Amino acid sequence: MKIHNSSASVLRVTRQITRFFQWTNDVADKLAFTEVLSSDTVFSVPMTETNNLLGVDQKDLITLEKYLQDYFSNILKKLKDLKAQYK
Repeated sequence: MKIHNSSASVLRVTRQITRFFQWTNDVADKLAFTEVLSSDTVFSVPMTETNNLLGVDQKDLITLEKYLQDYFSNILKKLKDLKAQYK
């Protein structure tokens, strides 16, 4: 697999071109991330202020990794149960 680097301006122009045709609207939607890449907005901020504002205790939160592990463990358990049901 080859990886090609493109500038944000090339991606932005490609998005503008693909928005003209109905059959390429999905491509244009997927290229919308270029607006985020080309902006100077910082999306990485400490969550302590947000947690305090919402009244959420940091100890009540879990990491994304832990959440996904629990989620996929539950899915695998349900799949095994379904497999056992249909045997």
